[in-house]
Amino acid sequence: MLKNSIANALVGLLVAENSFEKISVDGLGDIGIKLLTAGERSQLYADNKDKTDIPLYAVVMKETVIDPETGELALDEVSLEQLVRLPPNVVDDFIEKAFHLNGFIKREKQQAEEDLKN
Repeated sequence: MLKNSIANALVGLLVAENSFEKISVDGLGDIGIKLLTAGERSQLYADNKDKTDIPLYAVVMKETVIDPETGELALDEVSLEQLVRLPPNVVDDFIEKAFHLNGFIKREKQQAEEDLKN
């Protein structure tokens, strides 16, 4: 009986394909954030862990910001280098909201900011 309850609970937690959350980001307005699975999040980390010239937030933006009307990735034509040049208030608001949605930041904000600097 307990085994079935655990299995049912896990199935209820699955991220539906193409699901997203609509958020408002300073300087960007209303955007959609693709909800990543744990596997997709791990893959983003693995694919970018050795890239020291591009911050993780830029990669996450490129891979998760979607048009809330169509559900399609919205930053296909924007380069990572362009995303790095965004103003701090946009980046900070994005990190605070989108990183929490996808589980990139789980600790206190101050500790998370220190981790992002390293």
